[in-house]
Amino acid sequence: MSHKISTGVSLPITIISASIFLLPGLLLWTPNFSVGVGLLIVIYSLYYCARNRSNLTLNKYDLLVLAIFTSYLLANIPITIMDESNLRYIDAPSRILLFFPVYLMFKRELPNLNARFHLEHGVIIGAIGAFIISIYQYYILGLPRVDGFLFSINFGYLSCSLALMNLCLIKNSDRKKLLILGFLCASIATTLTLTRGAIFAIPLLLLLLGWVYRKEVNNRILILSVSSFVFASVLLYFSSPGVQERVDFTTSEFSSILSGNIAESSSSGGRLQLWYASTEAFTKRPLIGLTHSEREALNIELFESGAVTEWVTSVSRGHAHSQYFEMLASNGILSIITIIFLFGITIYLMSKNMSSIFSVAGIIFISGIAIFGLTEVLLQANIINVYFGFFLAFFLASSLYGTKEQRGLLPPEQSS
Repeated sequence: MSHKISTGVSLPITIISASIFLLPGLLLWTPNFSVGVGLLIVIYSLYYCARNRSNLTLNKYDLLVLAIFTSYLLANIPITIMDESNLRYIDAPSRILLFFPVYLMFKRELPNLNARFHLEHGVIIGAIGAFIISIYQYYILGLPRVDGFLFSINFGYLSCSLALMNLCLIKNSDRKKLLILGFLCASIATTLTLTRGAIFAIPLLLLLLGWVYRKEVNNRILILSVSSFVFASVLLYFSSPGVQERVDFTTSEFSSILSGNIAESSSSGGRLQLWYASTEAFTKRPLIGLTHSEREALNIELFESGAVTEWVTSVSRGHAHSQYFEMLASNGILSIITIIFLFGITIYLMSKNMSSIFSVAGIIFISGIAIFGLTEVLLQANIINVYFGFFLAFFLASSLYGTKEQRGLLPPEQSS
């Protein structure tokens, strides 16, 4: 039996409601407070699962979800053993796995919860908070790149994710104007980080969202939205010297790469060299990959043979600056299985209920993480893997088992 608080609402519902609101709401304008929220919900979910263990059964979909949450950890166990039990490999995967009990709790409790109300307010406040801190840092403090309390790259990815979450929730919402405001605020915050991987992801995710709603979106609205985005981008380019410099720098880099002068492209060219080194690491031991020290030694060999520049040898642990190449180098073929489960199977499960707003938001969320992973090993970052683990649990549970408003337990006027 669920505990009750004074208002008659069960304790699990109260805690889940608070976490759905607070985790995105505190994400970017507080110093890691959202990580604390994630830790507390994990601790409570472990207590909840222990208390309700006789009522927790796993069906075939739950077993697939368990495989999703464990795949990243399992892929890293062989290389951890080979590297004398270096726990660095399993640190981030373990934190993601901790959210599987949260999924089990969500599975039982979300059908009794009006989740949309709390999530919408959370992502709106989170986006406005990200906008305020980005404006303060960029225009008042004069920072060249906004970073909040994080690295600018991670701030950019999370801002972009919040922007699209606001946009995904607009359909049939009573808070359309606030969600549009949230999308614009988080998009501006993303741009002011000058994180190209996050900025370029916005139009890609907009196109994906348009494709998901292709049967419902009015062509004129779609053209107007794309035109507005292009206009805003051009306006921002000419009004912000920092953005203009970043775009010009990117153009110069691509020009150097196309002409074969990869060494002159310090950022994009450097990543290409790290990706090449990662593929070489994969070919050395394709089953489970190389340890960090072995990858560093390999990079030195590649430099001495003239395959890469000296800069590559200075990168600690052979860090690949790509989630996929990093996993390929350190996990070998096992990484491919992990990628299929983390992204492919996850999207498959969410797509089983496309009438749910949470399924659509979940697909865009996972697609965003997948795009961000092209240019950074983002799942190793503490705040991002907590954010990822939490919303992986939420979107999977809400897609597969619904929420109170989805099940029609509330009148239409009360289900928002």
